[in-house]
Amino acid sequence: MDRVSIFKDAISIAKVNEEENTVFGWASVAIAEDGSAVVDREGDVITPAELRKAAYEFTKAFGEANVAHSGPSVGNLVTSLVVDADSRSTLGITKGPKVGWYVGFQVDDATFAKVKDGTLSMFSIEGTGTRVAA
Repeated sequence: MDRVSIFKDAISIAKVNEEENTVFGWASVAIAEDGSAVVDREGDVITPAELRKAAYEFTKAFGEANVAHSGPSVGNLVTSLVVDADSRSTLGITKGPKVGWYVGFQVDDATFAKVKDGTLSMFSIEGTGTRVAA
């Protein structure tokens, strides 16, 4: 798995902190609020177990962000939480079956300006995988 990118459209950035140049939101969602599997733009589905594995591997190996899956690092991971039944139970969160990976990055000034003006409005995970017929 490569870097998590800040990208335009799809899952919107949930929160920004201007004092710290931090940006927060869902990097990926495997199970929607209604309990259905999420299908991405390429028609792929990631299982909760594979999402957890990808999140852990990313955090261990990279912890950096770039823009649109290319170029140099523009920031670093500051928050990473796989939200699933186990983490919701541990944290006392009772809402919904949603399963996903919530992240926060501290980014450089130029990237943060693009987040603020709407040029960059979401996160996107980049990686490799093997398609398996359903």
